[in-house]
Amino acid sequence: LSPVEVTTIVIEACYQNAGLAAAVLTTMFEGRDQGTVNGVCFVYAIAQGLVICCYGTLAWKLGQTYANPNDPIWEVLVQNHNEKPPKWRGMTPRENFMFDVEGDYGTGPSNPRRPGTS
Repeated sequence: LSPVEVTTIVIEACYQNAGLAAAVLTTMFEGRDQGTVNGVCFVYAIAQGLVICCYGTLAWKLGQTYANPNDPIWEVLVQNHNEKPPKWRGMTPRENFMFDVEGDYGTGPSNPRRPGTS
């Protein structure tokens, strides 16, 4: 995996798995215990956010994201650093999804405009 993909997977897995654990925990307890669990989940979410912000900043500065490590932070936060080519702009949501899934709009079997499909 490329450094950019590793950074993406680390952040995505961290957020998804922690959210899933919090959802499971809140259903396991009732009454006063549930309030305690919610408090622990809240504190954990704050800590997780801080750690991921630090990790993302470090990954950006080390060149492990698509953003230029030499750009000011306000530009990095505001600009789009997606590697997709400009042709994806202006597409409908379905067309944009087709581009994401197949890498190039119009070549997939689910495209109704593709020759040979109904």
